Amino acid sequence: MDIFFLKSALNQRLISIIRHHSQASYEIGIEYVTTQILNMENDSYLTSTDLKIIKNITNEYVSKFWSRVEVLRNTLRGKSSVEQQNPTINSNFIVRSMAVPVCTRSLNAAILQKTRKLIQVDGFAGHIKPLE
Repeated sequence: MDIFFLKSALNQRLISIIRHHSQASYEIGIEYVTTQILNMENDSYLTSTDLKIIKNITNEYVSKFWSRVEVLRNTLRGKSSVEQQNPTINSNFIVRSMAVPVCTRSLNAAILQKTRKLIQVDGFAGHIKPLE
């Protein structure tokens, strides 16, 4: 199958999947900062900066996904027809090997972004939950 056709057929769905999981992880990071560090109820929302960060992470991992698909395709070209019959092992590896980095990167980005924002606000130290 032509990689261009595959990209055009699946790219929007891929973007949607990666963005969904990136945003969900990012929101967990915001919730962590709000409830665990500030000791407040989580009634936060995504800012335009948050959305830009999520978009950048999404674009980065969409690009990485297609690069890995291209490597897999080139690898399979050199294999026998018997070896090509079970490419799901490799393609499943691509999906699994990207899921954790997308989520952890987004979670980390949210915690860093919200913590940096807190540092800029006067008197935020009074809101920090003391260590037990």
